[in-house]
Amino acid sequence: MKSLFLTGVLLGSAALAVGQNDQVEPQTIKMSALQIRNANGVRELRGRVRIETSSFVLTADQANFDFATHDISAHGNVHVKLK
Repeated sequence: MKSLFLTGVLLGSAALAVGQNDQVEPQTIKMSALQIRNANGVRELRGRVRIETSSFVLTADQANFDFATHDISAHGNVHVKLK
């Protein structure tokens, strides 16, 4: 099974959004899938997964998003398109 692990992508892209006053602007994260479950601070997405931010679009068969660390672990037919 193919897998992809993205770490710090959201934090790194948030750093690009720093204004003149050095405050980080909040990043909107859109997530969709056929099945979505939240467990222990992790969102589990299954089937036609799509995660989109202002910096990238990730599609996969399955993915987990950790709210504490902002890590994404994606599996099966993973594609990432940078904006």
